[in-house]
Amino acid sequence: MPTDTYVKISQETRDELKTLRQLTGTGAVKLLNGAAPVPAGLNAGIVSNWLCGAAGKARKTHLDFVLNAWRALPRMHVVEIDETMRARLATLRAQTGAGPTKLLKAMQQVPDGLTAPAVSRWLSGASKTAPKDHLRAVIAAWEALPRYEFFAITAKQQRALRALIEETGAGPSALLRGQRGLCPEGLNSSTIGNWLRKPGHRVRKDHLDYVMGRLESLREQAAGYFTLTPTDRAALRDEITRTGVSAFKLLKHADDAPRGLSSAALRRWIDGQTKTVRRDHYDYALSRWRDLPDLQGPHLAKLGLGDCETRHGRIVFNDEITSRLHSLQERTGMGGTALISWASRAGLDIPAGLTDTMIAQWINGVTRSAKPRHLAFAITAWQRAMEESGARCLITGDMRERLLSFQDAYLLPSGVFAMVDHAPKGLGPDTVRRWLESGPRYADPDHVNWVLETCDGLLEAERFRVPVTPDIQARLMAAREKCEIGATDLLRHAPDPPDGLTANMISAWINGSVNTARKDHLDWVLARWTEHVEA
Repeated sequence: MPTDTYVKISQETRDELKTLRQLTGTGAVKLLNGAAPVPAGLNAGIVSNWLCGAAGKARKTHLDFVLNAWRALPRMHVVEIDETMRARLATLRAQTGAGPTKLLKAMQQVPDGLTAPAVSRWLSGASKTAPKDHLRAVIAAWEALPRYEFFAITAKQQRALRALIEETGAGPSALLRGQRGLCPEGLNSSTIGNWLRKPGHRVRKDHLDYVMGRLESLREQAAGYFTLTPTDRAALRDEITRTGVSAFKLLKHADDAPRGLSSAALRRWIDGQTKTVRRDHYDYALSRWRDLPDLQGPHLAKLGLGDCETRHGRIVFNDEITSRLHSLQERTGMGGTALISWASRAGLDIPAGLTDTMIAQWINGVTRSAKPRHLAFAITAWQRAMEESGARCLITGDMRERLLSFQDAYLLPSGVFAMVDHAPKGLGPDTVRRWLESGPRYADPDHVNWVLETCDGLLEAERFRVPVTPDIQARLMAAREKCEIGATDLLRHAPDPPDGLTANMISAWINGSVNTARKDHLDWVLARWTEHVEA
């Protein structure tokens, strides 16, 4: 049998191949799947190499077959997406607040072949043309949605919102209670909560106008407010010192507390963050504190430690005490140094001789006994710290599953911190690594919420990029060495590689000359190399 002739792929031929692919809306995989019989040895990877210029020659029978197959397909009407059209699309997205994914979900009928990533490429400029019926359908869908005015909420607006909520005692949930059918569509308590938590959060103007107007109305309806003086604040602080009862503990079992009064509100009164309060709220809190007895010296039995062995006037640590100390440290996030520092700031009377080093030695097992007053003070201080600042939350099984899913997406433990620059103080990769470990783990709720919300936001982004960490570099090198296939051969023989992925790009990830990669590119390379290893 004569050897098949190889021919050079001219630029003219390559341009024709690209044009045919675009005009028919059919990629190499779909083309070969729909054509029969396909010449031996011809696959989509080979055709892709012709298109991207990786291959300069081709078997003549292969090239003729592909050209004829594409030429035989019906043409789609393709239009150019110029800067004017791109600006129109971007304006429609901004005015409706609907991204490509949300838009397609709202469409009653999506044209065959239209996808959210395709629309994203129109917006970004990655695609310069689009099928006319696809573009027409997308514009019509966006224009059918209601238009809104959006802006980023300012710190001043946040302060004004918090002040009104504080004055009226109406939080996000209470504010909207009974307002179904009266408030704007899409407004809920979570939306308002996000405005308060996230500086620069995107806000719909009609939503904020409604909330501010309702709060103003509630304030006007309320009566009996007065301005807190330094003397009023001092009276509350004196009662806390006298009784040893925090704002949280004061209201924990207060079934008769006025509606809208909370321990968080009390703390803001005392800290000076709130200027005006309801008279009945203030009188209730002060009266309840004054009804409590003076703080007595804490006894170990009252701290729930039961009978303790003493030796030479010191408490000998048993498993219960050791477990209690570890639990308190874990739940507050405070070791010896942090606990003593907090107690000093809180104005507590630290017993003579008690040091942060001493507490640290209790926890790590270096010291197995303590003076009763030292141990009682440390336990009480930890408990008060939890009451004042809120106990750390337990990392539940569901939370750990979500965290592990973000780890699989290369966002944890370190990726998310490389992609954003506003992580909460004290939160970093080492903290997240501890959360991911097995066994009970406690964490700052604000830290956990930030990680979960930030990772969710990154995953929702179209084709988001992830950092190429040393761990990922090691995985890539190990996979390449095991299957003994280089990047060039991988792309040449693997079916349907992602658009834009090149061998040079893969090499740059491995040698560290670039520090981020598109996640779909990275997933594809690791999957293909792994398939070769398993084969």
